[in-house]
Order: sequence, then structure tokens, then C-alpha cells
Amino acid sequence: MKDPQVFLLNYSGHDISALNEYGKVIYLTKGNAPVFSPDRLMFKIEQILVENNFDSGHDYIVPSGSPIISLVVGLLLSHYNHLTLLIWDARNRNYKLRELYYGSDRQIN
Repeated sequence: MKDPQVFLLNYSGHDISALNEYGKVIYLTKGNAPVFSPDRLMFKIEQILVENNFDSGHDYIVPSGSPIISLVVGLLLSHYNHLTLLIWDARNRNYKLRELYYGSDRQIN
């Protein structure tokens, strides 16, 4: 089985070293993403997910950056029944793991 990958929606220069404990970090976008060209953004992100063999049951998604990026990734990943999110908890200064289920098992844990 391959090692988990951590797909960071947008890298903007913040310290993300804590993500390394979860797996190899892959940036879906960096800096100023083309949020006013969502079709181009969707194509670019989809290409990265495919090239890195995104596995919804094994890999992580880290929300960050513009809400438009989150929306695009949500649309691209909507056909998966399950996603594992790593969400930054600013108060405790660490990432919290949350699982999101779509379809008939719709819930957030």
C-alpha cells in the first residue's frame, strides 16, 4: 500500500511542517490562484489529483486559501463517498482529523 498523501488546497507561505507527519504534502495551488477563472483552476487541480493518484480512502485534504478553491475541489471530489480532512485548529495549534461522508452515509465526524 502506498504512503498517504496530503493535498493542501493552497500554499501561501505559512508553516505547514506539522502536515509532514500525515504524509507527503502536495500543493494543489500556490499563492494567488486563478479564482476568477474557475474552469482553468478546476482543470489544473484535477490534473494534479490524477497525476498523484488521489485515493479518497487513504489520502488527506487540507482546506486552505480562497473559498473558490474549496468549492472547486468540492465539485471535483463530490463523486467520492468519503473524504478525510485535516483542519487547522488555531487555538491548539495542530491539525484535527475529520471525516466527511457523502451520499446515504452523509455525516461529518
